[in-house]
Amino acid sequence: LSGPAAGALASAVVAEIAGFPNVVALDAGGTSTDLCLIESGKPQVTNGGTVGAFPVRIPMIDIRTIGTGGGSIAWISREGHLKVGPKSAGAEPGPMCYPNGGAEPTITDANLVLGRIPSALIGGGVALDVSRSRAGLAALASRLPGAMTVEQLAHGIIEIANWNQANAIRQMTIQRGIDPRAFALLAFGGAGPAQSPAVMELLGMKACIIPRDPGNLSAFGLLAVDWRTDRIITKVMHEDAIDLATVATLYASLERDAVSSLERDGIDPVRIRVAREADIRYAGQSMEVRVAAPAGATDAAFLAALIDAFHAAHLRTFGYNYAGKQKIELVNFCVSGFGLIERPRVPKLSVPGRPTHKSVRPVYFDGVFRETHIYDRAVLPPAFRLEGPAVVEEFGSTTVIFPSQKLEVDPHGILIVRSARAEAVQ
Repeated sequence: LSGPAAGALASAVVAEIAGFPNVVALDAGGTSTDLCLIESGKPQVTNGGTVGAFPVRIPMIDIRTIGTGGGSIAWISREGHLKVGPKSAGAEPGPMCYPNGGAEPTITDANLVLGRIPSALIGGGVALDVSRSRAGLAALASRLPGAMTVEQLAHGIIEIANWNQANAIRQMTIQRGIDPRAFALLAFGGAGPAQSPAVMELLGMKACIIPRDPGNLSAFGLLAVDWRTDRIITKVMHEDAIDLATVATLYASLERDAVSSLERDGIDPVRIRVAREADIRYAGQSMEVRVAAPAGATDAAFLAALIDAFHAAHLRTFGYNYAGKQKIELVNFCVSGFGLIERPRVPKLSVPGRPTHKSVRPVYFDGVFRETHIYDRAVLPPAFRLEGPAVVEEFGSTTVIFPSQKLEVDPHGILIVRSARAEAVQ
């Protein structure tokens, strides 16, 4: 899980640089899409998750994974419905268009037929065979009811994939009482930027952010985040029987343990910080909500602030609370220790001039092919702007700017895509 976690942490860094504290990080690769909600610059953390079939009760970054990636296979269900994923062609054998590729059409094949990705990937190192993609899609179309062109089927495959991602984001936000329209979408991974601007439109999100070298963002995340260690102890205390002296002793012990662990790892004590949290529930509940606990003295004011924070968090998460009606229980006492690092500096762009497009090719939008300008991301200077449709290509990834969308390059070379329609409404 280190790769997805590193991607979420790196997304928080990029989002801060781009000026978006609230984002949904979307990492789309060959087989799947990993999603993480980042609020106020911090990835959401869950109290536990599953590894395979086994529940794991340890704090971890809350990442949701769905079976939608560049290699996800399009297929027909027993009921005759078009489906996309979760089965994937992966990198071996890969999409039909790959050299020695698979026998079933994928999302990558659909994007190639629609002209949205180039005829060669990885800087021209992998040539793609569009004729194989078309043949595979034509065979699949012949099994569907009604007359459907290859392009219509390819468009349908992409639409299903987009909605798979959009619905997963809805589950992470709307079902928790969070409005996705207040968030931006930060897309990375090799397959993320091609479709994420369309996902942004489906959800009415503020913007779609594409970092530099999107396929390598997770690796950057391992270099750009602080050391962290977590300590948790369970001791259930009903609100009417909370012993503040015991609470203070528990937190002090956890803090000493966390600090000692970081010092053993070679962290300079002056760069160590600790933060308290608590898992709290209403008496009679079986699930807890984690909230930040105030620093300083563990006194009556500490307890009142902690309980108020729980009521607010419960309301924000579930849409209701029982403040003043139901007693609470403290369940877990948590301490996180941080070893602050010197983060690598993200340089600003120094590309001069105003580039022109490098080529033109037909790209399928809104039911027709449109002659579309193709740009090389490596030569786009800061403050460069364009209106869609357009395609921005780079080594390892492609960003599609759809009609009625605008692109801007920020000072650090981050691509910011916004909906022109949404701006007009505002």
